[in-house]
Amino acid sequence: MILSSLILAHLLFAYTVLIEPLLGVRQYRELRQRLRTDPDARQRFYRRILLIEWAWVAVIGLILPLAPSPLQAIGLVIPQFNGPEQEFMLVLVLAGALGLLVPILGLLVLSRKSPHLARRLQHKLLESGAALLPATSSERRTWVAVALTAGICEELLFRGFLLLYLAHFFSALPRWGAMVISAAVFGLAHAYQGWKGVVGTGLLGLGLAFVYVVTGSLLPSMALHALVDLRILVLWRPTAHPEPVEG
Repeated sequence: MILSSLILAHLLFAYTVLIEPLLGVRQYRELRQRLRTDPDARQRFYRRILLIEWAWVAVIGLILPLAPSPLQAIGLVIPQFNGPEQEFMLVLVLAGALGLLVPILGLLVLSRKSPHLARRLQHKLLESGAALLPATSSERRTWVAVALTAGICEELLFRGFLLLYLAHFFSALPRWGAMVISAAVFGLAHAYQGWKGVVGTGLLGLGLAFVYVVTGSLLPSMALHALVDLRILVLWRPTAHPEPVEG
């Protein structure tokens, strides 16, 4: 069991670093092409995302016997806010959650004052991944499942598993180095969004890794990650600006 878990750990690491970025670029390119002729392409893409990301979790579950305390090793514990450092992190987490509301509220206010400018800003902010964003009411409902799945599964893979793997097999690597590597891998997984998407998601990944390391729990990172994706339902109004599908 230990040997098979070890092999799976190496394979998952190789997949995450080498294959996932290339796979994402190819699948996103195919999605944009199919959307021109197939109105159900996005929904099928969402279902594929759900299947793939929960498959990651299943593989991680098979790997965890390597760790003496599996749930703690992967960050599935209650966050600790006992000391000054943890209490400061709690403030930062709450500030980050409130910060997610700022662009939403700003766009809502701008939509009332200048709808045309709000649509242009909306497109500018989200155009890099526009083909992936929900355009119908049924897609928006599925997007909730996609966002929650991303919050759980991507945190387990890019923060929980990657940091555990790097700590175990590259023990000489400092903690901050492992955080930077995991953030870079997370950014590259969004290469389909172009270099701006890679940089933006990389910085987000670094922030989420910092939250995880300081609190000792993936739960705050999962919640923040899910909120980042769920805010799309407010920021993105495709019926007012349909052209990004072709862009």
